[in-house]
Amino acid sequence: MSDTPPEGDLVAPVLDRIDAYIDHWVALAPDAEFLIDGGPTLTGRRLTWSDTRREVDLVARALIGAGLERGDRVAYLADSRLDFFVHFLAATSVGIIWQGLNPGYTWDELLYVVADAGPRIVFDGTVPGAESPVQRLVAEVDDVERAIAVDGPGWSAFIDLGKSVDAEVLADRREAVEPLDPAFIVYTSGSTGRPKGALLTHRGVCYCGVTGSTARGAAGGKIICNLPINHVGSVSDICCRKMIGGGPIVFQERFNAGAMLALVEAEKVRVWGGVPTIFQMCVAHDDFGSADLSSIEQIAWGGAAMPAPVLERLLLATGADRCTTGYGMTETTGGVMCTLE
Repeated sequence: MSDTPPEGDLVAPVLDRIDAYIDHWVALAPDAEFLIDGGPTLTGRRLTWSDTRREVDLVARALIGAGLERGDRVAYLADSRLDFFVHFLAATSVGIIWQGLNPGYTWDELLYVVADAGPRIVFDGTVPGAESPVQRLVAEVDDVERAIAVDGPGWSAFIDLGKSVDAEVLADRREAVEPLDPAFIVYTSGSTGRPKGALLTHRGVCYCGVTGSTARGAAGGKIICNLPINHVGSVSDICCRKMIGGGPIVFQERFNAGAMLALVEAEKVRVWGGVPTIFQMCVAHDDFGSADLSSIEQIAWGGAAMPAPVLERLLLATGADRCTTGYGMTETTGGVMCTLE
């Protein structure tokens, strides 16, 4: 892949490391909102760009303090929430390969992808009190040394490990990360046998994020992320691309049509993205006719063709002046082409 950015006015430069876009936007808009836990069962936390940099650094120091080296792997089990993306940015910033795990996996699906990827630590971001398989992973997967509950007492002890890691050590670890280093591993759907782990690089994410944000426009408008965190559409297409374009991102723990309509209205979401099934279910919901969707400026979808009647109803309800559809796959770091009108 060429290191030369595409021609034209770009929303941001092509940087060498994914988390470097935090610093890019901190310099431009430190107090602007970036990450929002908006779903009904989430925390309601709202982080600015400056807040995000502090939290990412805190977790990155802890990962180093835990003895994780460049090229080691960690996994994170959770629904879509603000904390997963902070953890992703922290791990990848210091050369650790990150893996997202879906709580909706069956045990056999979970065991296969964890055993294949071999993370040293599995972080459990599921709801406290819910039945979690992470301790069973520690027992059955040789590479998994331990599990840490993000909302449990072990999290504070984990964060304390970073107190001995100074700014120079943190900077050195980040400086050592190369653009073509693997950042995270995403497993394919397994349409031809077992799922296959695709290693996606910093450069791939940065390049796709810059070109995608520039092409699709509406870079600064809010978008909802409610896709599973083991999916390239969540991590790369929505979260990384939106970060590169300037955010902000509103997290919904998992798709629910009524809750999504309420979130669009409450947060004045400007970019409505998803697969056609999401839009079909929203249009069919009882609240579709009464929800205020007037903030929507762009509707974007992929994965399948949008039924014309659904698109017509969306356009009437939102007044969106731009509709785009795209194509991509896990191995290409997400979307690689889209319509411009």
